[in-house]
Amino acid sequence: MIIGLQGKPQRSKETYVRLGAINLIRSSRESIRIAQAAEAAGFWGLGMGDTVPKLYQDMYVTAAACFAATERLHIGPTVTNTVTRHWSVLGATARTFGELYPGRFFAGVATGDGACHSVGLTPSTWAKLKTDVANIRSWAPADMELHIAASGPRGVEAAGRVATDLILGTGLDVTALRTLSARARAARTAAGITAFRSARPSRTRACPRPGSRSCGSSPPAPGGRGRGPGRLLVHARGDDPRRGRVPAGAHDRRGTAVAGRLRTNPSMSNVRQ
Repeated sequence: MIIGLQGKPQRSKETYVRLGAINLIRSSRESIRIAQAAEAAGFWGLGMGDTVPKLYQDMYVTAAACFAATERLHIGPTVTNTVTRHWSVLGATARTFGELYPGRFFAGVATGDGACHSVGLTPSTWAKLKTDVANIRSWAPADMELHIAASGPRGVEAAGRVATDLILGTGLDVTALRTLSARARAARTAAGITAFRSARPSRTRACPRPGSRSCGSSPPAPGGRGRGPGRLLVHARGDDPRRGRVPAGAHDRRGTAVAGRLRTNPSMSNVRQ
């Protein structure tokens, strides 16, 4: 769930809640059904894992099918990387989805531990990822949300400088959440990023009758970047106690920790204040 953000828009004191789901793509056909169910339930979005290609179906092909099968749902990788997916490919993909499904694609990225180790590649560094993210945003639609997943100081500082959203992989450790989100905001302030979105964020409500006209959501707010992404949302991913917690940053070379973390966190929500 989102537990904080960079600041408050000048003209609004309302709180907005966005609900979403995270899915590992064991079956593309099943993912389409999940996307349709999420939209019918009034969810804001569906994040899909882009990890361990030997075990899971292709994220972007599946995303295209899910976009075609839905009307409002926001869809994107949670998360991808810029090693197995070069930044130029991600940038062009984001631009293409932006043309076909305006305002509905978001991109979550990280260094790619599980995806890279599973095929014998070296994950990216935070310094390189920060540059790659800036390159992606220069090609992508201006209003596209770009999330960075991190669990340590260098990662959250990189997110604070170049991302619109920060996904913290620390579970629900309140001290870690406060410390790391504060560090990300400090990096954002140091980078001179102060502009907020110029309109209220989009809202999605639960649908009393799935598929009815009353289930619509307001259009997404424009980017309002200024010198960079203005607001910073902080996502906290909790772990399922029945499966046991996956320690932050603990990835083995088969990528099982990454897969486990995504699998045990089936939902997320964004709270904007």
